Amino acid sequence: MAKLFFKVESDLQKVVDLRNEIQRLETQLKSFGKSTPTAQIRQTESQLASARQQFQSLGSSAAMAAAQMGTNFKQQILAASQSVANLSNRIIDQKAVVHEMQNNVRSLSEAYRTALKGGGTGEAELTQLTKAKEALAAEKEALFQLNLEKSRAVVTTQELKAEYEAFNEEADDSTDTLGKM
Repeated sequence: MAKLFFKVESDLQKVVDLRNEIQRLETQLKSFGKSTPTAQIRQTESQLASARQQFQSLGSSAAMAAAQMGTNFKQQILAASQSVANLSNRIIDQKAVVHEMQNNVRSLSEAYRTALKGGGTGEAELTQLTKAKEALAAEKEALFQLNLEKSRAVVTTQELKAEYEAFNEEADDSTDTLGKM
């Protein structure tokens, strides 16, 4: 993106330089008197026409580059927003998994207590409970990582939106400048 921005800035400077050249040539043409040789007038008119053509071409190129940058920003913002939405859906699904596993841990805990009350060792129930608690911890960690990833995606989306707004303001200023030229 920076490379494209630099090209637009570079083209804008060329446009400004050409505008100054056009003004100089127009002033020179106005200063010519009746005694000015026709060849010199034609040469200056030719230079002016060429400068005007380059001015229009560079102005169009800068406008197209700015439009492309705007499109790129919009695409990046859309992709980032979709990423946030996808992460939100994955978080919802992960919360359901965690909830189900918590219910399973509760059931296994109850089975373990029942086995102990019944005079048994509850060894099999304890093994199952331990494995279920470990799996629950892993699923909670996965949920935490998803939330962390979503937070980063939200920040990225906000940064892109802020950059896009700044770009639009700068583009409006440049458009105004070109319009005045």
